[in-house]
Amino acid sequence: MADEIVAAAVLAGGRGSRLGGDKATVELAGRPLLSYPAAAAREAGLPLLVVAKPATALPPVQAQIVREPSEPVHPLCGVLAALRNGTAGSRPAAVLALACDTPFLTPELLTWLAEHDGAVLLEQDARLQPLPGRYPAALAPRLEQAVKQGEPMGRALAALGARVVGEPELARFGEPARLCFNVNEPADLAAAESLLARARG
Repeated sequence: MADEIVAAAVLAGGRGSRLGGDKATVELAGRPLLSYPAAAAREAGLPLLVVAKPATALPPVQAQIVREPSEPVHPLCGVLAALRNGTAGSRPAAVLALACDTPFLTPELLTWLAEHDGAVLLEQDARLQPLPGRYPAALAPRLEQAVKQGEPMGRALAALGARVVGEPELARFGEPARLCFNVNEPADLAAAESLLARARG
C-alpha cells in the first residue's frame, strides 16, 4: 500500500423507516447497529468517521461526526463528505466507506481493502456494491459530478474504473452473503440476531 491515510467512514444516513427509526440507533443484540462496523474499523486500526444528515439521530460513538448537507440525497453524498472532511484536520488519501447496517464486516476484510491502491468495490449477487468500498480522493470530482447529475448508482460505480472483488476472492474472509448482509427490515434484524446467537454459542 502506498504510504497514505485511509480513513473508515460509516455512512449513517439511512432513515430506517421499515425498522421504526434511524438505522444507526436500531439495536441488534443490545447494541446499536452502527457500533458493529465502527468496531470492525477500530480493530482494523483505521481512523474513524461517522457521516450523517443533520436530522439523523446517532448513538454515542467514539468517532469524528461529519454532518453532510441535507440536500442532495444520493448514496455517494456521504463518501464525498468523508473525503472532504477527513479526520483530525487531515483529509485522507482514500476513504473506506461502510454502511451502518452491516454488522458482519470483519477487521481482516477492512484491513485488506484499505491496503489496496485506487478504487475497490465488491461484487455480490452479480451486482457492484457501493459499500463497503475504497474510494481514493482523486475520484472526488467524478463522485461530485455523479451526485450533481443524480446519476444512477450502478452507472456511477461502473464509471469509477475500480478493482472489482468477486465472491470467490471475498470468500477468503468469510461467507460473502454474511459479510455483505444488510439490515433493512425486521426480518433482517431477526436473522442477524440468530446469526449472532449461533456465533456466540
